[in-house]
Amino acid sequence: MFKFKYFTLFSFTLLLISCSGSDGDSIPTLEATVTSSNDAPLYDETYTISWESNASQCYATSTTGSWLGELAPSGSQDFVAKRGGTANYGVQ
Repeated sequence: MFKFKYFTLFSFTLLLISCSGSDGDSIPTLEATVTSSNDAPLYDETYTISWESNASQCYATSTTGSWLGELAPSGSQDFVAKRGGTANYGVQ
């Protein structure tokens, strides 16, 4: 009876270890950072949108429709302000 008790405890411990996984199995958190060289450009002024991500591929979005499509994981693009108001740029 005594040997069976230790065997059961050892088996249960092995089961817990095998089901817990490891840090190597976890999916990394995807992050993206978008910055602008000028937060309030004047009309006809050039500004740069830069982005950096740990993803293998990114997608650009904007409220103006001027920045849409696939992107490299990091880079920058120049724009010229041609209208007033707020424009939002994002990377997914």
